[in-house]
This record gives sequence, structure tokens and C-alpha cells, in this order.
Amino acid sequence: MNAQPALHQERMQPPLFSLGNCHLTRGISKLLQQHSLPIYDYLCRHQCGDYGIISPEDAAKNQQAVQQGTPVLSVFLVKAKNATDKDIKIWVTTDIEFCLTTVSLPEEF
Repeated sequence: MNAQPALHQERMQPPLFSLGNCHLTRGISKLLQQHSLPIYDYLCRHQCGDYGIISPEDAAKNQQAVQQGTPVLSVFLVKAKNATDKDIKIWVTTDIEFCLTTVSLPEEF
């Protein structure tokens, strides 16, 4: 997997909400053992309002969710290293009310 480039401090926006406790699912933990994924960068992007590859409508819903304290979802695409591998989607979900952020594969949700 090609990891997305690390965030540069000047690009980061202030956090919009607290991540609370962070949990990695088994699928993500397995990916971390096999590949070098920048999980911290995905968490920072999510927390600062960069929701990845979701639609503009879903991004607007996330902005509303931040204001209302309801769950926020980001989707990030990890590009495959070569043409025979598949790209992988990673979901980052924060339940603001319960102060919990989960990093998962879509099939684990």
C-alpha cells in the first residue's frame, strides 16, 4: 500500500472536536502489521474537517454533526502499491457524544 503523505503542520486546521478514546479494529490492526499506514494523519485530517473521499453532501452533514454532537464519518483511500492489489478504504468514525473514535474497514462496521 502506498501511504498518503504525512501532513505538514502549515496545512492543518484547528481540531473541530475531540476524538476521545481511539479504537482500531482487527482489520486495521492487521493492515498496520503488513503495511506502514499513517493512522495518525488520518485521525488528524478527520478531526480537522478533512473527511477524505466522501461526497460534498456528506461533508456538509458532518459539519452539522460536529455542531450537534452526532457521529462524524470520514473515508480515506489507501492506494495499492501495484496494479494487482486493490485500493483499500479506511473509515474513521467519531461518536462525539460517547467520546469514541473507531478506525475500521467498511466491512467491519
